[in-house]
Amino acid sequence: MRVLKFGGTSISSLKCFSKVVNIIKKNYKKDQIAVVLSAPKKVTDNLFYMIEKSCQTKDIKEIFNNTKDIFFYLIKSLFDSNENYYYLNIYNFIELKFNRLLYLLNIVFNLKFCPNSINAEIVCMGEIISVKLMELYLKNKNIDVFVIDPKKIFLSKGQYLESFIDIKESERRIKKINFPKNKVILMAGFIAKNKYGELVALGRNGSDYSATALAACLKANVCEIWTDVDGIYTGDPNKIKNTKLINKLSCKEAISLSYLGAEILHKRSIFPILEFNIPCIIKNTNNSNSYGTSILNIVNDEKEIIKGITFLKDIAMISIFICYNIKTINIYNRILVAFKKSNIKIIFMMQSSSESNINIFIFQNNLSESKCIIEYEFCFEINNKLFESIHYKSDLFILSMIGSNIFKNKNIFINIVKFFNFIHKKMISILYGGYLSNAFSVVLESCNIVNDLNNMHKIFFEKKNFIEIFIIGNKNIKNCLFNLFYKKKFFFKKKHIELKICGISDAKKLLINENGINLKHWKYNLSNSKIIFDSDIIIECLKKNNFLNPVIVDCTQNKIISKKYADFLIQGFHIVTSNKQPNISSIDYYKKIRNMSIISNKKFLYNANFNTQFPIIENIKSFLNLSENKNYYFSGVLSSAISFIFERLNKGMSFYKIIVLALQSGFSLKDIYHAILGKDSAENLLIIARELGYNIEIKDIEIKPIISKKFLKKNIKKEIFNISISVDNKFKKKLQKAKIQGNVLNYVSNIKNGKFIIKIQEASPNNPLFKVKSKENIFIFYTNSHKSFPIILKSFSYKKNIYIFNILNDLLKLT
Repeated sequence: MRVLKFGGTSISSLKCFSKVVNIIKKNYKKDQIAVVLSAPKKVTDNLFYMIEKSCQTKDIKEIFNNTKDIFFYLIKSLFDSNENYYYLNIYNFIELKFNRLLYLLNIVFNLKFCPNSINAEIVCMGEIISVKLMELYLKNKNIDVFVIDPKKIFLSKGQYLESFIDIKESERRIKKINFPKNKVILMAGFIAKNKYGELVALGRNGSDYSATALAACLKANVCEIWTDVDGIYTGDPNKIKNTKLINKLSCKEAISLSYLGAEILHKRSIFPILEFNIPCIIKNTNNSNSYGTSILNIVNDEKEIIKGITFLKDIAMISIFICYNIKTINIYNRILVAFKKSNIKIIFMMQSSSESNINIFIFQNNLSESKCIIEYEFCFEINNKLFESIHYKSDLFILSMIGSNIFKNKNIFINIVKFFNFIHKKMISILYGGYLSNAFSVVLESCNIVNDLNNMHKIFFEKKNFIEIFIIGNKNIKNCLFNLFYKKKFFFKKKHIELKICGISDAKKLLINENGINLKHWKYNLSNSKIIFDSDIIIECLKKNNFLNPVIVDCTQNKIISKKYADFLIQGFHIVTSNKQPNISSIDYYKKIRNMSIISNKKFLYNANFNTQFPIIENIKSFLNLSENKNYYFSGVLSSAISFIFERLNKGMSFYKIIVLALQSGFSLKDIYHAILGKDSAENLLIIARELGYNIEIKDIEIKPIISKKFLKKNIKKEIFNISISVDNKFKKKLQKAKIQGNVLNYVSNIKNGKFIIKIQEASPNNPLFKVKSKENIFIFYTNSHKSFPIILKSFSYKKNIYIFNILNDLLKLT
């Protein structure tokens, strides 16, 4: 025996109805089947609406006729002729039922309220008509049918509109029925009868409940729930992108999903199949070949630990803070009893580990009544100040993931930490354990639920590391970076990394697309963009969209942009930057950025501050972590322009020729000017000093420039020849002196004994500075205990924009 239940969407049109009939034909030839039907789509909602309007003594003529027409349009499309015997039969049956409906609604209209017994009879009419229609249509197609009346077999307990089936008594009744073989058994869903012989409704998803209860009573081999989707998905496909079909669910997982908000089988529908160990399959009427989702008593599936995510909205939290001399277990039990008496559902109730407070989670529409219950039940405790305080919060959400052995899997735990990093600012509480031990939930303050669901789904199901990039920089730098991304595309694919460029700016105009920018035409589109660059636009884009790992990549040296870093961090962006301004500005702002990074739990990465082949900042931090002796000092050449110049000066080349060669090698006059003034070296030394723990400003660094001070304020383009003569004269004697000693000259940045100085100094053959080559940077770290064995880092800056590799390296740290 197989039980097949078809929902409202499956019988709402000729096309759908015909598919249902084909499924019935295909199945009843293999095995005897029992078919349970819902009312067509919209019918039950319309019936509830008519009751509501009749109570308000409002006109229902339009909705009444529209509901009636749903059936009339259906039968006209199903039967060939209005003279058809079966057509006339169902037509008259519909007229009869709607006359009865009108009679009942008139009673409601006159009473101005709807008695529960009438309410139940009205809302169940759709299912009764559906079964009669299917019976006559199948007979018209020469398929034998046996109709069973749910009122005769299902004994229910509870309320008129939310009853529970007594499975044992119903099973005893159904055993008395002699089901004819080779006939399709038909039954209306949603309907039962109480012990007084009154018709009652089975509540939300009542037809599913009817089907699983019938399967239990018949000891069916399987219960199939046919709907308009392929099965149960890892999330709501209407809200979450890239959801996946779940192949198998345990009954316990299905109950948890249902309880925590997923619109699948109601938990009442699952209990019969759980108790009688009957497989339940959710299948698609429009895709009958799909395997669907199987709900089984036990599922042994180690691969799929997390099965799905869901949410509840409009949640309120009541927090009761209790004095230490009160036993919380007594308070806990009194809350349960008081709320049960008032029929208020407690979703969760959690006691803190310190037992000093109890948190109660309920639906928000019950909050006012719940306040009254708390104040009445605990008036003695409140008046005698045995409660420290009672707090109420509303507009909350509960986001949940459901699976098995959640915290026994290392990868799941890592993903939970990732999710916490994303939602920690709006998280109120964590819910885990108890009856729903296979679920892990977080309570969030008012939020963009769609964004949070999508990000949660990405973390736990897509198995990719997402990075959404907003890049600011000039055309050449962006070109280099985009070309690097393209060259690394196979590496990204292998590592499951997905880079998405969502914003491009030159700090004047802004190109933005939350779904990702097509890089084939980015230059043209940016030049034609009408959006003026504004950091607030980028922040607003983050707020509106479900970015999981957004990052600002700043390839400028723009002070104004660097002043926005604190805002970017606190709003949820990581920052990867080559912009030195935040690190060379005041020590207060330097510390503020780092504090914001900690508070927001977002990374501030700046290895690209140095145009080196390796992440120098990372290496400095490693040196500090590994160094047992904190008495260290530093020496180095921190400018590739300086090493270019001094290699040639040491060989006797004139400064003028060196400048000409430098310009031919890609250096600008501005680069050269900043180098010989010591500006580049000073900025880099300031960053290193601060990384080493010195709270200094740029003014604390003593700079002895290469050129005479009288040239400092002059135009380098006009004075280049005079500057060259000055440098040549200045170096002539120094070079001769150095050569006699077998030494060379270099422009060296030093940190020693709390002093910071940049000056020209000699280097002997045993000194690491002796062999500094053109365009090379060298970083030398000494400790007092290992003066003879310093840590030496060298980098050859053969390209001006080599720091883009450090940008990529920093981006990979975000995965």
